[in-house]
Amino acid sequence: MEGHVTFGQWLGNAITGGTLFAAWAGVFPTFIAVVASIVALVWYLIQISESATAQRWLANRRTRKVARLRARAIKLAAAGESARAHLEARALLIEAQGKPPLPGLETNGFASYPKIDEG
Repeated sequence: MEGHVTFGQWLGNAITGGTLFAAWAGVFPTFIAVVASIVALVWYLIQISESATAQRWLANRRTRKVARLRARAIKLAAAGESARAHLEARALLIEAQGKPPLPGLETNGFASYPKIDEG
C-alpha cells in the first residue's frame, strides 16, 4: 500500500531518531554517537531508496536510458546501411566508367561490392 508504514519502519524511525537526539544531547560517548549517527544515516538511506518516489524515479531513469540506447542502435544501423549503399553506388559508378575496381572490392559481374562479413 502506498504510504503505509509498517511497525518495523515505525520502530526503526523512533529508535534512530531517539538515538540521534541522545547523541546530540551528549548522553552517549563520542564513539557511540558517531556509530549511532552512521547507523541512522544508513537506515534513512535505506528508507529513501525503498520509497515509492525513489523507485518510480529509478524506473523512469532506466526507461529513458534504454530508449536512448535503442535510438542510438537504430541510428548506428541506419548509418551502416547508408555506408554500404554509398560503397555500392561508388563501385557501380567506377564500373560504369570502365575503370578497374577499387582494391579490396570484389566484382560479381554486375557491380563491385565490398567484402563484408555479416557474421
